[in-house]
Amino acid sequence: MDGLVVESASPQAWDILKAGAFAFLTIPDEAAVDAMRQAVTGGGGDPPMVIGETGIAAWAGFLATTRDKDLRQQFGLDCNSRIVIIATEGATDPEVYRNLVGTTPEAVLAGTESQSE
Repeated sequence: MDGLVVESASPQAWDILKAGAFAFLTIPDEAAVDAMRQAVTGGGGDPPMVIGETGIAAWAGFLATTRDKDLRQQFGLDCNSRIVIIATEGATDPEVYRNLVGTTPEAVLAGTESQSE
């Protein structure tokens, strides 16, 4: 999962984001993989989704934040919060996706994600 190896923010991106960003965090690879597996099953009214290992980073960060009381307080998250997460990547490498998630992108989209291929 070397797509997640980021030592610093892109200077070009940071020039745009810094005006609205009030925090950022790092996540371990395992958090991204866990979030990918959760996306496969959907839940909470969301359909199953195919999200790749870098596209899932925002969701994985959100999940990590919701599980940490101090981070929730620091970020001001509570039961009234509304969160928008934009996933920017599908399964760009289907073999890596299958190895990480245990099923194929096609099976997820067909609704047969429980059948590992």
